Amino acid sequence: MTEARIMERVGLWLALLALAFAGPVLVTPASAQGPGSDRMPVELVAEGIPQPGERWMVALHFTPSTPEWHGYWSNPGDAGLGMQLDWELPAGWNAGEPLYPLPQRLVIGGLMNHVYEGDYAVLVPITVPEGAALAGAGTIALTASYLACTDTICVPQQARMTLDPARAVADPRFGEWRAAIVPPLDSAARFEFARDRLRIGIPIPAATQLGAPHLFLATAELGGDDRPVYTGAQTFRRQGDLLVAEIPLEQRPLPPGVDAAGAARPETIAGILDLGDGRGVRFAAQPGDVPLEGVAPLEGSSDASLWQLLLAALAGGLLLNIMPCVFPILSLKALALAKAGGDARAARRDALAYTAGVVLACAALGGAILLLRAAGEQIGWAFQLQEPLVVAALFLLALAITANFLSLFTIPGFAISGGAPSRGGSFSTGLLAAFVATPCTGPFMALALGAALVIEPL
Repeated sequence: MTEARIMERVGLWLALLALAFAGPVLVTPASAQGPGSDRMPVELVAEGIPQPGERWMVALHFTPSTPEWHGYWSNPGDAGLGMQLDWELPAGWNAGEPLYPLPQRLVIGGLMNHVYEGDYAVLVPITVPEGAALAGAGTIALTASYLACTDTICVPQQARMTLDPARAVADPRFGEWRAAIVPPLDSAARFEFARDRLRIGIPIPAATQLGAPHLFLATAELGGDDRPVYTGAQTFRRQGDLLVAEIPLEQRPLPPGVDAAGAARPETIAGILDLGDGRGVRFAAQPGDVPLEGVAPLEGSSDASLWQLLLAALAGGLLLNIMPCVFPILSLKALALAKAGGDARAARRDALAYTAGVVLACAALGGAILLLRAAGEQIGWAFQLQEPLVVAALFLLALAITANFLSLFTIPGFAISGGAPSRGGSFSTGLLAAFVATPCTGPFMALALGAALVIEPL
């Protein structure tokens, strides 16, 4: 988590604490709008009168005061805060985990938010012990702390609500609210960490139609220094009754003295799989092997086939030849060809040596990236030009080449040094051109480069 996000969350929690110390007022279900809940009023509603020894369901119904306000899922994403519930229940009564409807995605300023727009209801199961006397149980009380946001501001909300179980009346809206809750998956899911990806295998019947699937992670803490990239492109593969979802991960900076290895991986990763068209399933995954062998990409997935990536790389490379960024590099090769003196055989030999230098440099850089990323480094293409020493060395080399153009001295091994072209000189020129020109490939080869950095190495 970045420092800015940490400060944002600390500020929001301080605001919530200020509201708590301000002295909330008890309210009834009919007017359950406690202090500070004017942007997103909430009411506590019961399914009916509870029965001893059975699970009793209550609902928190949120209604935004105006359409621009939205609430948050349990895992709010990159920003926001999840809801906090403080129950006051009779002895032996226990409140379970809240059950949510299918959340929505809202990206603001490059941050992913898991939100609810419009009115929505969160159900909470309460276990009533055997032999509970409802008449003497008294009222239950709940303090709900949550966040209401628009696209520009967020306001902490707090509501204090009470409910008398013995006088609870079944609300006719409960059927609609229950139907909106995401149902649980009746089969076990599996998860594993694969380099910079979280891979989750979810058993979904092959007959299930998928629209545009998306996986909402309820487990935000993944152990180590990994955090999910909520705005990253998720990939889905499917074979038979198995759906494999991959979520990109990034390393977050840890405070000084904190060892990433000390943060254990979670024993369970929970979440919601959005199947598209307003459908979803709730799952809980256990650690296990999630194989990809024979699992085909979904139609319309963000994965592209190899020939598509090769064509994209070829088209991007052709466009690069007319970009000003590449002109200085191409001039090295043009000078070498000019010095061939019209000899077609020499020019051909020179071009092949130059190509070999370019290919070898790109392959070496790609191999270095794979090795460094496997070691836990978060680097990308053209990483070498982010090192000050490398940039300084290239600057000095550029000065030397300029002096060579002015015939002040000769650089051994380069075909542009004034002598006859040589295979070694052309090869060295190709190495230098590929090493220096890597940043120029970004605009037109982003698809091919991005795919090369995220697909599994052979």
